[in-house]
Amino acid sequence: MALFAAVISMGVHAQTTNGDNPPPPKGEHPKMTPEEASKRQAERAQKELGLNEDQKVKFEGFALTRMNNMKPIREKARNTQDKEERKKLHEEAKVHMRTFDESVKSILTADQLPKWEEHKKKVKAHHDRKKANGGSNEIEGIDELDLD
Repeated sequence: MALFAAVISMGVHAQTTNGDNPPPPKGEHPKMTPEEASKRQAERAQKELGLNEDQKVKFEGFALTRMNNMKPIREKARNTQDKEERKKLHEEAKVHMRTFDESVKSILTADQLPKWEEHKKKVKAHHDRKKANGGSNEIEGIDELDLD
């Protein structure tokens, strides 16, 4: 009986403490490596767009490339107040986003394409609301096609 109580207690403790990683505050994404984030995005895209396994693998690769290309741009943007430099960085970021978008479109079927376009509209609306409410700057959020 004592063993049973100990096992139940450990299970409850494991469920309530979540190990050493408490959940992030509401509205914040957990810190992930680019590999983890691209995998998460590919899994969500698979679910929401109906990607097959091959498409999922390609989507994950496109997302990882985008994240790795965007990282230095975001870092430069964080470290500059120069409006012209920020504008230049924003344009550079848009090129990477267009490349990602075109890559994703190249693997989608005719049935999946409208779902992708609808997703992009939702993401843009989310970022527009965030920006209007004093959220992060344009460069920060530009690569977050997070399918959330």
